[in-house]
Amino acid sequence: MEEAILSIKTGRLSYSEAFNKYGIAKSTLRDHVKGKILPGSLIGRPTVIPEKIENQIVDTALKASAMGFGVSHQHLIAKTGRIINQLKLNTPFKGGIPGIDWFNSLQKRHPEISLRKPEKLAQNRVRMMNQDVVSHYFQTLNTTLESLNIKNCPDKIWNMDETGFMMEHTPIKICARKGSKSVPARTSNSRESVTCLATVNARGHYIPPMVIVRGKTSKALQSWKVNDAPDGTFWSYQSRAWMEDALAQEWFAKVFLPSIGPERPQVLLLDSHSSHETLSLIEIAQQENITLLTYPPHTTHYLQPLDRTVFKSLKSNYNKICSQFQIENPSETITKKSWPAIFKMAFTEAMSINNIQNGFKSCGIYPFNPESVPEEAFMPSTAYRPKPSVPSDSPAPSASIPTVTSEPSSSATDETIIHMDMEVTDATEIPSGAVIIASDAHKEIEDPAVILDSLADGARGVLIINNQIQSIFIPPTVEFSTPAKPNRMITSCRVLTSREIVSSKRKEMEEKENKRLSIEKRKEERKRKTEERKDAMEKRKCAKKTNVDNKCLICGRVQARTGERGQGKAVRLEKIYGLIAISVKNGCTSGAYHHPLIRPTCTNPTNVFIAFGVECKGTIPLSLVLNTYLVILMK
Repeated sequence: MEEAILSIKTGRLSYSEAFNKYGIAKSTLRDHVKGKILPGSLIGRPTVIPEKIENQIVDTALKASAMGFGVSHQHLIAKTGRIINQLKLNTPFKGGIPGIDWFNSLQKRHPEISLRKPEKLAQNRVRMMNQDVVSHYFQTLNTTLESLNIKNCPDKIWNMDETGFMMEHTPIKICARKGSKSVPARTSNSRESVTCLATVNARGHYIPPMVIVRGKTSKALQSWKVNDAPDGTFWSYQSRAWMEDALAQEWFAKVFLPSIGPERPQVLLLDSHSSHETLSLIEIAQQENITLLTYPPHTTHYLQPLDRTVFKSLKSNYNKICSQFQIENPSETITKKSWPAIFKMAFTEAMSINNIQNGFKSCGIYPFNPESVPEEAFMPSTAYRPKPSVPSDSPAPSASIPTVTSEPSSSATDETIIHMDMEVTDATEIPSGAVIIASDAHKEIEDPAVILDSLADGARGVLIINNQIQSIFIPPTVEFSTPAKPNRMITSCRVLTSREIVSSKRKEMEEKENKRLSIEKRKEERKRKTEERKDAMEKRKCAKKTNVDNKCLICGRVQARTGERGQGKAVRLEKIYGLIAISVKNGCTSGAYHHPLIRPTCTNPTNVFIAFGVECKGTIPLSLVLNTYLVILMK
């Protein structure tokens, strides 16, 4: 088409000759030459929404999806309706909102748009995977490798990480009838999990894995067929089949060091899990001249070779082999006896030299290349910006005066770039064919004709960053700052074997030990005080009670303790120097016991002293026959 139009414009060919040579209709050539059809226009009727605005909507929607703010096709239609109403476009849509037919046509005009199921991305990964953190990591990695003189020694650059397996695997896709509502697949009855620790180097080699099963003693390993696992597999156990401090130290001493050879120095890249940062493990690494370098937290999905290529292939192979096992053995399930053999097949296939080397290459470790991390990895973090720290003595920022400035465009065409830092209400302020850039995405343009007039000029290469489109599809940027206490949150990579980290770890261990001793001391003090209070209460109870058995010494029956004062006469029995003294007093005293036969006749407060074989002195105003009920035991 372009050659035919150029030939006609230069006079080399007539319309008939161009039709015979290129097979393009004369009327079509005539419309293009006369400018009725603009260059690059699509076949068919013009779109309801201006082409450049539609392109901007598509570009903004794709940018929002890359940032983690993707929209569904229903939301895209609704947001497009808002843009149409804000720009006051004349469309045949009911209420200014397009329908599903418009979306289907949009997909045909823009095949780069497709409906995809997004992957889950945690908020902390979104924030940490930014340019500043990754740049600092590569600087630290480069400095470490150059200082150790192993930048070109792939045999000495290692990476380790853990991953989990479930005996109830995820079935693979199978061939089934189209439209079927349910497609079954056999899985294991057990939901037990197993942890595998893998280690690889940049040369493409790997060392035997470590497998952690659930159990509290070594008897837990007896139910597993350990001989069917990969050669040299180190088996261990934990109550939840998780990695912990003691297991990490055991792996480092019994698996890693014997497998890497005698050459030193070497470097081990690992994540910031707490089990990888124990002081005992770091001290062993220092003695063996092994440098431990941690990745920045929440960035291993792009910076760690095992996560990039190896583990994905390992899980895929595992699910495929498990599915095949269930098909070939319909009467069996995956158990502790059959799992090691399945794991061996999946592990051996995933740990290929090419697969491991591609992991180190895609992460920019070997060959060293920070540019290997794709730009799309940083797109989600652009929604956040570090909070600027303004010194206290710095002058307050002055209020900016809204202006409209212009500068020559860097493109080949003679266009002008207009930076709109104010609300534009007059279309005459914008030159014809200008490039409109709205620097503030939250300021609305009151006159939509400004944009429409600039589009009508037909300027080529016009880039319209519309403030309405930006604010509708992409949320405003959020400021965030690092925590006030950096020790509460790790925000960068670290060399664990450095003197600073080792000294800080030792200080932390001392603080933890002192805190533990202080807690134990407080517990012992509380226990001692509790026991003292109990002893004091027992003594007070014994002091109030003279008759521990709560028995009346007159009749021997168990008597109830009096609850109120003044319920009559109380009888107190005491054993004094080989004789029994019975004291009758007014009112009820604490620890006194009533006898129903004595109380009604004790009308006068008197003291009665009765001794065995001794003449009683004093008055006994008791009409009760005491010999019937009173028994005095002398010792």
